Amino acid sequence: MADAKLAPNLPDWMLEHANRYLSSGGKEGHLYKITQPGRPEITVPSLLLTTTGRKSGEKFIFPLFYGDTGKGSYTSPVLDSRFRGNDNLIQATTL
Repeated sequence: MADAKLAPNLPDWMLEHANRYLSSGGKEGHLYKITQPGRPEITVPSLLLTTTGRKSGEKFIFPLFYGDTGKGSYTSPVLDSRFRGNDNLIQATTL
């Protein structure tokens, strides 16, 4: 991951989360606590996904949040919403 950099245009809260994860060597940041207005606090697991640009070859790090489906697999609502309806991308909703 040394040659990878954080993806551009990430929201501040994702940058803070990814930087904490990286600076601690993964000891902090796997579990992310979030409170949405009007909802109770939840804790979700996360990982840092490194991707390589198809054309540029540049490596970027993205925080990825996922959850257990309860059926022996995992899902990511972020991937689901990004890939839904785009036939040119691999649908990666189940990890």
